[in-house]
Parts: sequence; structure tokens; C-alpha cells
Amino acid sequence: MPSEGSVSRFGLEFNTWQEPLQMQDSSGNSDSSVANYKGWAFNYERQLRTANGGYGLLFSIGSGQASGGSTSPNFVYGQDALSWIDFSVEPRLIWTYNEQIDTALGVAAFYRSASWPDTVTYQVQSAHPVSGVFFVELDIALSAHFGFRQAFGLESATGGPFFRWGLTYDL
Repeated sequence: MPSEGSVSRFGLEFNTWQEPLQMQDSSGNSDSSVANYKGWAFNYERQLRTANGGYGLLFSIGSGQASGGSTSPNFVYGQDALSWIDFSVEPRLIWTYNEQIDTALGVAAFYRSASWPDTVTYQVQSAHPVSGVFFVELDIALSAHFGFRQAFGLESATGGPFFRWGLTYDL
């Protein structure tokens, strides 16, 4: 892991998370389900390091595809390959365990844009596009410049799971 001082880090991550999906038919009956999001994100992080850890501020932009629909026999709605884009800013606290392992806690302000199409029969509403995500992360140094990052998060409003895996590069 980087030594004391200022570090610039770039990353490419695979992201996947779930959000609630609400559906209502023309008769007023409603059903809820889960939307699954998957895609890639590019990020930049600036870290201020001390001997035992430090602080970081991570900026991310991502895109991918979502799928979701009803599993109820009374609701026949399904959508696959729905495009989305997201932006996030995440301040992080970092703890260094040794030269190769860091852990971090972060809270990301997360904006996601995805428009679930309505049909003649159903109106569809996804979760609010702005939320907070609480992350616990593990960074493992693979070499002097490259690292592996994995993170688990919970979305603040719904408690939906959020996972990230990626490679990082320190300048």
C-alpha cells in the first residue's frame, strides 16, 4: 500500500446492486419486486496517507444494464437490458494493516439514472435516484502500483445490497 503522503488512484470496477421496483396496474392493484443492476465504473480517488491509514475522496462514473419485473401471476411485467448511468462521491476512512492490506469505511452520495418504461397496463416506479450507500472495503496490493479492491455496501433508504470488485492503479 502507498506510504505516507498524497496518492492519486484510478480504478475500474464491476458493480452490482439491487433496488425495489414498484408496479401498479390500471385497476389500482400493486406489486413490488426487485431490480438488478450490473455494470462497470471508472473512478478516481485522492488519498492523504499516514503511517496507519488516512483519508480518501473517491469520484466515480458508471454505466450498465438493469433487469427486473414481477414474479406474481397477476402481474406480467418484465424488462431486461435497461440502460443506466450513475455518479457518486465517496469520502473514506482508511486503515492500514500491513504493506499489502488496507480496509476502509465510506459513505457514497449516489445518483443513478434509469427510466423503467410503463406499458398500457402497468406503471412502474424504481427507487429514488439519489441515495447514500455505506461501504466496507478491502484493498490488497498486487504490486507497487496495482491493487485489487472489493467492497460490500448497503443502500441507506432500502438496505439493498451493493457489491464492487475492481483493479486500481496508483500514480
